[in-house]
Amino acid sequence: MGICRCHGTITWQYTTTLRAQSGRWQAVSQGYETRLQLTAEFIVSGDNQPAGPPPAPTGTVNPTSGPPETTFQYTAEGFVPGEEVGVFLRKPDGTSATSRPYTPPNPIADARGAIAWSWTAPITAPTGDWVMAAKGTYSGLGVEIPFTLTASTDPAKSPTVTPTSGAPGTTFNFSAPGFRRAGSPGGRGELVDVYAVDPNGRSYDNTGEPVYPTTKASRAGRGLHRSMRWAASGR
Repeated sequence: MGICRCHGTITWQYTTTLRAQSGRWQAVSQGYETRLQLTAEFIVSGDNQPAGPPPAPTGTVNPTSGPPETTFQYTAEGFVPGEEVGVFLRKPDGTSATSRPYTPPNPIADARGAIAWSWTAPITAPTGDWVMAAKGTYSGLGVEIPFTLTASTDPAKSPTVTPTSGAPGTTFNFSAPGFRRAGSPGGRGELVDVYAVDPNGRSYDNTGEPVYPTTKASRAGRGLHRSMRWAASGR
């Protein structure tokens, strides 16, 4: 900004950078009060070309797949140094995850424009193809990092049934992990609906009636297992 001195004339200067684009430029002087605007053209010689758009950020994840309770490590670079980068998850059904524990804290790009963060998939996270997205809050630059949540291969974290088959009248025993145990944050054990579904999609309790009994998670094993018995009605 220049200040108008005597005679109503200002003088100012601008030094072009070594990367200044070659071609015809304009110097603009505009008064704050009079709104008078004057332009003077000048030429920057040479063959410097216009600066292209910045390269899109790139990102990685390690591991690229894993079951619930896996901790995924993410890195990305190509952001403006010092800017906050918003990170968010997109579920396999295409919707954005906007509540805890699906909202990792936003990282800050370092002097190289790089960020690093992690996210541990909760045991209740649905399996399938996920996306971790990152977008600079200043630059608007973004990257999407795909990864996959697979079904758990740990028997202690998978539902079980014993026996796996039987004639009408057989009593089947079920165990399903992952519920909030008694004594965990929140106090009492989590209420859990349990029922059996026949080949036609109808739901029954152990009396053969289409109702949905409610029970509580027990302290069995790690305190996260719920066991029940259901007698096949033979229907």
